[in-house]
Amino acid sequence: MLPATATRSGEMARYDGIAGPTTAWARHVADKVLNPDVKLPAVIHLHGCRGYGPANEWSLLMQGLGVAFFAPNSFARPGRKSYCGGVASDGSSRDFSWRMKIRLEEANFALTQVRSIPWIDRRRLILMGHSEGGHTVSEYGGSGFIAQIMLGMDCRQQGGSPYAPSGTALLNIVGSEDEFGYGDGCNIWEDNKGSRDLIIEGAHHNVAGHPEAIEAVTVFLKKCCNISSPAKAFDIEKAARELLSEYGDMAAVVAYQKSEDSMDAGDVAGYRNWLEVHKRIYKISGY
Repeated sequence: MLPATATRSGEMARYDGIAGPTTAWARHVADKVLNPDVKLPAVIHLHGCRGYGPANEWSLLMQGLGVAFFAPNSFARPGRKSYCGGVASDGSSRDFSWRMKIRLEEANFALTQVRSIPWIDRRRLILMGHSEGGHTVSEYGGSGFIAQIMLGMDCRQQGGSPYAPSGTALLNIVGSEDEFGYGDGCNIWEDNKGSRDLIIEGAHHNVAGHPEAIEAVTVFLKKCCNISSPAKAFDIEKAARELLSEYGDMAAVVAYQKSEDSMDAGDVAGYRNWLEVHKRIYKISGY
C-alpha cells in the first residue's frame, strides 16, 4: 500500500499478489503512480498465524503517516498451513522453532525485495509483526531495519529481550488481558530513540485499532525514524462547543464517530484531533 501523499492522483494505491522480484512492478509505480523523486520510508508487516487481520488497520495508519506498507503473505508458500498453537486443522503439527525458521526466511526475503526498490528510503525501514509475526520480529537479529515493532506477544522465547542488533529502536505493545498470556511484555532499554515496552490495561491479544496502541506507534515512529503526519491547525475547544451546540447530549458520540471516520480514511491527525474533542466534550459537560 502506497500513501496518497506520494501519488500523482492524490489517492492511496494498493497492490495485491506481488510475487518474486519486484523490479518491473517498482519501475511501473515510479513511472506511472508516484510523484517524481519520492523516497518513502517503509514498514514490512508480518501477519499472525491466522493471516492478515490486524494488518489492515495498521496499513491505514501508515498511509496517513506517508509510509509504504508491505504485508508478505506467508500462506502464499506452497503447502503452507496455519499452525496456530502449533497444530493445523488437519491435525499436523509444527513446533515454534520450525515456524520461526520459515517466518524469518520470509522477513529476509521481503527485506531484500523492498531494499531493491529505488523509491524506498533504505535508511528508514521498519519491521513490524503481530502474534506469530511479532514473535518473528523479536527473533530477528539481522541488520537492515532502523526499528522493530512487536504486537501481541512477549519475549519469553527469547529469554526476555528481543534479538535485535544494538542501536535498533524497539517498541513492544501487548494487552494486559491477552488471551495467550503475553501480558508481561519484553525487557527493552527505553533510552533509545523512543524505544518502549507498553502494556495496555484491559486490552486483549489484538491491539490494532486501540487508541493507546495507535498513539504509541505514532509517537515511536516520529522519535525513531522522523516519520509524522503533517500537522493541521485544529481548534479543539471550538470544535467541542460547536458539536455540543448542534448535537447536545449526542455530541460525544458524534466526535467519536468522526475520529473513527478519520482513521478509516487514513487521517491520523484527524483521528487524534477528534479524540481530543471527544475528551473535551466530557470535561465541558461534567460527565
